[in-house]
Amino acid sequence: MRSAEDSSFNSLNHPHLPQNTEDFLDLRNGPFVDKTQSLLHLPKKFRWLLLRPPRFGKTVFMSTLDYYCDVQGAKHFAERFRALAVSARTPNAVPDHQHLCLLFDLAHFWAHSDIIRTSTQLSNEISFTLNLFLIKYATELHLSSPTEFLSEECTDMFAEVFNLVKARGYSLFVGVDNYDAPIQARAFAHKRYPIGHQRFASMRDIEQLLDSDFWRPLMAGTHVIDKLLITGTLHLRCPALSSLALSVVPSLESACGFTAQEALDFARPFVKETSDSPDLALSCGNYGFPSRDPESGMVKSILHPQLVVDQIYKLAHHPPRDSHPFRLLSDILELLPEESDVLAAVTIGDLIDLLATGFVKPGGKVDSAFDFDPATAVTWSALYYAGALTYDDSLADTLRVTNSTALSFIHSRLDPIFGARHRLPWKFLNAWYDFSRPDDPHLLAELLSEVLGDLTRRTLRSQREPNLRGVLELVIQKGQRPVESIILLPADVTLVRLPSYEPNEVLTVELTTLTLREMWHGAHPNDDEPTIEALQDLHKELLDLDEEKLLTRQCSVWSPALGAMKSEPVSSFLTPNLQHRQILAVGGARVLIRQCA
Repeated sequence: MRSAEDSSFNSLNHPHLPQNTEDFLDLRNGPFVDKTQSLLHLPKKFRWLLLRPPRFGKTVFMSTLDYYCDVQGAKHFAERFRALAVSARTPNAVPDHQHLCLLFDLAHFWAHSDIIRTSTQLSNEISFTLNLFLIKYATELHLSSPTEFLSEECTDMFAEVFNLVKARGYSLFVGVDNYDAPIQARAFAHKRYPIGHQRFASMRDIEQLLDSDFWRPLMAGTHVIDKLLITGTLHLRCPALSSLALSVVPSLESACGFTAQEALDFARPFVKETSDSPDLALSCGNYGFPSRDPESGMVKSILHPQLVVDQIYKLAHHPPRDSHPFRLLSDILELLPEESDVLAAVTIGDLIDLLATGFVKPGGKVDSAFDFDPATAVTWSALYYAGALTYDDSLADTLRVTNSTALSFIHSRLDPIFGARHRLPWKFLNAWYDFSRPDDPHLLAELLSEVLGDLTRRTLRSQREPNLRGVLELVIQKGQRPVESIILLPADVTLVRLPSYEPNEVLTVELTTLTLREMWHGAHPNDDEPTIEALQDLHKELLDLDEEKLLTRQCSVWSPALGAMKSEPVSSFLTPNLQHRQILAVGGARVLIRQCA
C-alpha cells in the first residue's frame, strides 16, 4: 500500500467520512457505496440469517431493507433511492411488496444482572420496541391511543400486535439485529466487570430466557411475518430458530462489505491518491463467504468496510475512529489455552501452526454453533466468524488469516509464548545483525533451522508443513523488527522486502521452501504417499546430513512447463551471483542461506 506520506486528505471541500451512524438515509446523503443491487431480486417471503464479522455493514443493510420495505416510504421511494442500482431499472416504480417494519436490536438488551432483573429488562425492551412500532403505524392500524394498546396485564405482547396487524390487512418485515449480543456481553462480562460478574445471570439462563420470552413468541407470528432478517456475528444455539430453515440467498451474500473496486471508489474523494487493490486487500481483507446454495459457490474478495474507513483515516494522517472491529476476536483469543486435550479445541500452538503453514483445514462445519462455556473448546468456527479467518481461494475447505489487522491481534496473543519457546528476541537480533552485514549468515541459518524443525515435528500428522514465510513471520515479528505480513503476500511472490538491522534500511530476500514430502518423493519417485513414520525418519536423516550431501539430494517439484512433477537436486534451487540474498528451506529440517554476489 502507498505509504501515508504519499497520500493526504483533499484539503478543500472534502466530504466527511461517515461517523457513528448506520442509518441508510444518513449514509445516503454523504459518501456512499451502493449495495442496493442486492435488493433487485428480493423474494416476496424469506427467512434469512446473515452472519458477518463485527462492523461489517449488517446494520446498514438492515436499515436499507427497512427503508425499502416500509409501507410509509412509498411516497419517498424515488427521492431516497434515486440513481441507485435498485431504482435504475424501474426508476418510477415502488416495490409492490411493502410492509409494516418491526425492528429489534438486541445490543440494547442489558444482560448484566441476575436472571430476575434480566427478565424484566428483556420484557421492557420488547414493550418499548413494540410501542414505538404502534406509534409509528397508528394510522395504518387505526389506533387513536397507540401507547395504551398494550395493557399491563398483557401476557403475550407479540401475539397482541401480530393479531392487530393481521386484522388490519398488513404483513410484516421483521428485523432482529445483533441477535448474539446478549450472549457475547455475558460471555465476556468478566473483562468489563471484573468485580461482580459472578452475580450475573448465566449464559445458559440468558439463552433459555431469550428462547422462551423472545424467540418463541416472535416466531409464533410467522403467519403475518412475510420477511424475516436476523443478523449477528456468531452462530449460536437458538432452539426456536432451528426449525425455521433460515437461509441466505445468493443475491444477498455480497450485500455487506466492499469489493476492491467499491473500496477504491469510496476512498477516492478523501485521499489524493488511493492504493491499488491488492495492497488494500492486504490491510482490509479478502473475505470469502461460502454460499448456502451449492450452485452459487463462494462469494470472494469482500473487503471489511470498517477497515477500509480506518485505512482512509490512516492514509490521510488522521487517527482512525475507535471502532473496535476486532474486540470480539481479541476477547476470544484470550480464552485460548497453550495446549488442550479437548477434541477440536483451538490452542495457541494451533495458531502458531496456522501462521507457520499459512492455512488450516477445520475438519468440520464452520457454521457449527459456538459455545461460550469456558469448559467448551474455542473452535476455528469462532475465529472465522470473529473476522480472523476466511476461506482460501486456492485450497478447498481451508481457512487462512484474513488481513494484517487480524494478524496483529493473533501475534499479540501468541508472540510471548512463541518467543519464550525459542528464546527470542535477543537470539534473533544477534542473528539478524550478522545477516544484515553481508558476511556471516550462520547464526540466522541455525535459528531458522531450529524453528523450522520444531514446527515440522508439530505439524507432520496434520498433512501440513511449515514454510519460510511462516517461519519468518513468527521469528521476525517476535524479534521486534516489525514486518508487513509476510504470510499474506500472494503465493507467487518469492522476493520479499525485510527490515534490515540498521534503521531505515531494507533487505531484498528470495524465499524458497522445499517441503519434507517433496524431498521424500525425490528419493522415492515411483512410490505412493509416504507414511508418517517414513517422513519422521527422513526428517531425522536430513537434520544430521552435512550440507554438501544435502545439496545433492533430489527433490520432486511441480514443473509448469512440463505440466508434471520433476526431480531436481537441492543445489539447483540456489542461484549463484544473485543481487539479493537467498534463503532456502529443505525438508522441514534445514535452512541454507546465500548472501549477495
